[in-house]
Amino acid sequence: MNFTINNVFSNPIPDHRNWTGPGTRGVNPGVELVVTGGVPSDGYVELAQMDTSRSDMLWGSYRAGMKLSPVAGTCAAFFWVGNSVLDCV
Repeated sequence: MNFTINNVFSNPIPDHRNWTGPGTRGVNPGVELVVTGGVPSDGYVELAQMDTSRSDMLWGSYRAGMKLSPVAGTCAAFFWVGNSVLDCV
């Protein structure tokens, strides 16, 4: 797998008082995780992901609004992964 920061873009809303319209990069605002698709010449599959090192997110309702990629073979998902058996109960 090819993890690279070049596949993650911030696309903030230009005016925080107006939450409609495109982001500063001209498309839907939010975080963009980008892959180019195709067969990698170096053998490493290109990917993009976000992660956190926070340990205080124990309970709550967590949501992700995702616009899926039209690139064939890509996978989009929202995972909640625990570090111990207690996190997964």
